[in-house]
Amino acid sequence: MKARVQASRPGVPVLSPRSTSPIRLHFPDTSLQKVLETLGKLAGVNVLFDFDYRDKRVDVDLSGLSFEEALDRLTFSNRLFYKVLDQNTIIIVPESPAKHRTYDEVLLRTFYLQNADVKDVEVVLKQMLGTAAKVASNPTLGSITVIGTVDQLALAERVIDANDKARGEVIVDVEILEVSRNRLKQYGIELSNYSVSETFSPTGAANEVSGGFTSLRAHLLSSLNLADFVVSIPSTLFANFLQTDNTVRILAAPRLRAAEGKPTKLNIGQEVPVPVTTFTATQPGVTTFAPATSFNYRNVGVNLQITPRVNASGEITLELSTEFSQVGGLQNVGTGQNPINVPTFLSRKLEGVLRVHDGETNLLGGLVQSRETENFKGILGVRSIPILNKILTSNSPGNTRDDSEIIISLTPHLLRAPRLVEEDLASLYVGSAEQVRVPSARPPLFGQPEEAPLPPVPIPGPTPAPTPTPAVPPPTEAVPPPSAAAPPARSVPPGTVMEPSGAPSVPAGEKRGPTAAMSPAEATLRVGETANISVVLLNAQEVVGMEMVVAYDPALLEAADVGPGPLLTLDGAAVGVERGLEPGRARAKFTRATGASGS
Repeated sequence: MKARVQASRPGVPVLSPRSTSPIRLHFPDTSLQKVLETLGKLAGVNVLFDFDYRDKRVDVDLSGLSFEEALDRLTFSNRLFYKVLDQNTIIIVPESPAKHRTYDEVLLRTFYLQNADVKDVEVVLKQMLGTAAKVASNPTLGSITVIGTVDQLALAERVIDANDKARGEVIVDVEILEVSRNRLKQYGIELSNYSVSETFSPTGAANEVSGGFTSLRAHLLSSLNLADFVVSIPSTLFANFLQTDNTVRILAAPRLRAAEGKPTKLNIGQEVPVPVTTFTATQPGVTTFAPATSFNYRNVGVNLQITPRVNASGEITLELSTEFSQVGGLQNVGTGQNPINVPTFLSRKLEGVLRVHDGETNLLGGLVQSRETENFKGILGVRSIPILNKILTSNSPGNTRDDSEIIISLTPHLLRAPRLVEEDLASLYVGSAEQVRVPSARPPLFGQPEEAPLPPVPIPGPTPAPTPTPAVPPPTEAVPPPSAAAPPARSVPPGTVMEPSGAPSVPAGEKRGPTAAMSPAEATLRVGETANISVVLLNAQEVVGMEMVVAYDPALLEAADVGPGPLLTLDGAAVGVERGLEPGRARAKFTRATGASGS
């Protein structure tokens, strides 16, 4: 359907076919209006002039140009433009934006997007077309409607085709590895008890000391000595040689599929409520505020966001944002009477841009969190004495070291890249900065030109049968016949030369080649009735291809189909057919692998 719409051009009027023979114009110091009128007479076209046209004298010397080319040269060099009013008339108008708004036809067309975002394309079109064209979008249907001239619509179509491309898609294999290592070392000499006590026990009897007091008769005080005291010291020594090393790995391996330019998020963990307190006035116009507490939830765990982009070289660019967080301790942010405990978070973040090949694995590491604890236990003062501090002390309950590192492995795989064609990379001529003009947007001034037929293939004719030679007089030298009378020439103003065109005439006496005729030569049809018209080819020799163009009045007839006849299909050989049906004209091109002869 899209191809049929593109094949049908907008209803821009064209001139009726006239002679397109190259012309030569030579006018020294002549009125420009006279030159343009003379050019119109050569092509059989009426030339009108706008009310604001101002004539001037010019020097013109052009040769080897068609009517359309000569008209373009004259109008462009004198800041004029023309408009085709009907198949026989054009009007010459001074070049100005106001005149273009008056004479240029305005068309409406709606473009339906398949892939691109409507708003993005709308912004591009408004920047390209400016205020001269009207652009509106419908995000619900994914369509953009443009009102503008034929050239502006052609430019809008090219811009939309270049931007409405399917997004590239990427699959990213993600491996998130958390390595936690816990080391514990416990060594040294440890006493059973790091205290020394002294007890007064003069009699040595059991339960002599009760509640920290000893009952003693007064006459015994004169005989007290060191033997009446009991000293308690540590009786056991421990030698510790303990070392532990624990490694824990937590592995997550998600597989993400992302479109080009669109972020893809991955959250692994839990949502932790975080209180948020706001103060609002209790009554309007008072300074008394009451607190109001609400809760926001924060994702705690692994939060990953990837935005891929596919480059023209096939490489993949990844915009990466990663966060690894965990809940820490509670923090009191209130007062003594109103304590408010809120959670704290331990977070490690990584943001960056990577450019990798398809299937290339990349490792990201270095997100390390370390915590080390050292404990000492021993006799006071020995810690600062070298050597003895290693022998007479202990590090119980031990020296600990906790290391945690995050390692990320990314492996992108390209599923689909943006499809670019040669037309997307080629430049397009769009006129000048003042006026948009796309050559392919308008049909030729005289309609579609007829394509030249294929040159005949030189094939020797059949050898005639020998016949007896009659007795005739001696042959004489052939004298060329007098040339046919030339038709009366068209009246051409001075200074204009029509260059001859067409094939040379066939000399008399030369054998004629194949001829074509219509069959039937005349036909009478009623409205709505159909008929077959054949093009008969006579004296054909080894025909391997032919091309024909049939012109008719589109107001009276309509061509339904064109196909090869018995000359090309009688022997059953394959025939290639290329046809084109347009209002008022039918084209056909037939080709064969082998030649066909006959009629």
